[in-house]
Amino acid sequence: MNSATRRWALLVVGFAVSALFVYLTLAKVDLKELRAVLGTVSVPILSLAIVTRGLGFVFVTARAQILLKPLHEYGWGRQLKSILLGFVGNNLLPFRLGELLRVGYLARWGGVPAGSIFAVAALERLLDTFTLMMMFLSLLPLMVADVAPGVGVYVMAGLLVVGVVVVLLASRWPQPFVTLARVTTAPLGRRVSGFFVLQAQRFAEGLAGMRSPVAVAGAFAMTLGYWASSIAGIVVFLWAFGMQVPWFTSVLVMVFVAFGTLLPSAPAFVGTYDYFAARALALVYIGPTVAASFALVMHTVAFLPWTLFAIPVVYLDLVAGWRGSRRASQPETFPFTGEM
Repeated sequence: MNSATRRWALLVVGFAVSALFVYLTLAKVDLKELRAVLGTVSVPILSLAIVTRGLGFVFVTARAQILLKPLHEYGWGRQLKSILLGFVGNNLLPFRLGELLRVGYLARWGGVPAGSIFAVAALERLLDTFTLMMMFLSLLPLMVADVAPGVGVYVMAGLLVVGVVVVLLASRWPQPFVTLARVTTAPLGRRVSGFFVLQAQRFAEGLAGMRSPVAVAGAFAMTLGYWASSIAGIVVFLWAFGMQVPWFTSVLVMVFVAFGTLLPSAPAFVGTYDYFAARALALVYIGPTVAASFALVMHTVAFLPWTLFAIPVVYLDLVAGWRGSRRASQPETFPFTGEM
């Protein structure tokens, strides 16, 4: 199967999954009532959600600066552009391919092996998932009984803790990590083993940002800041709808959306994002029509304005990354800082 066929296959699967979840979101919705609910939403309050989304970009850019500093001194503007590239890529391409576009972009501009940049991206996702899970479990006793987790949730939490510990150890002592790769792949032959050992070395190099206790604290602080801004955005949406819900509802929605969008889907998480946002509200006894209205508005406002803003900024690199080009786009003036 060639690359073009694979891309089309990904798109077909993603759109099929999204269509299913769109149906599930709207199956019990009264469309006339939905339009009436949308007419009651406060647009001025909604505009604050655009600000909280922008604040989230600031936090993840600062975190990336901390984690990537040992690999290359990226300027703030370059780093922010990579974040926007990943954001736009995820919204226009299926299966979170924006993450890979960001990895390629940073590798080209920093002259850093893609494997090391990928390690940083994986570390960011680990920090995000770990923080979100800990927030969810800490608030669980206060939430409604309907969201009591099964054993699987605690197993996942345990695995996340183990993952964070392994990353910290591998960043501090990378040689045992590389040795383990060499030993486990040795039966595959020298050539194959050499490839995996090289990738393990580059991956370990990418974790260098976690060697310093100050860097670890900074990365966790920026991760907390990102999720706090995301939760604040959901609070804004709840205000805009005038909903009277338990105070922890914003965290519940955030957790459901974050884990729900891990499923394969069409670009911008169409369907999956909406379904899981609505399901979270159903757990605090919000009706299906109001819940669906909330999910659709939150999804649109959280993604569309920043996507439209960022497309002109990242367009050339977006196209180059999608085509699999190894050639970086020509340097251009970045509108935030004028950095080259």
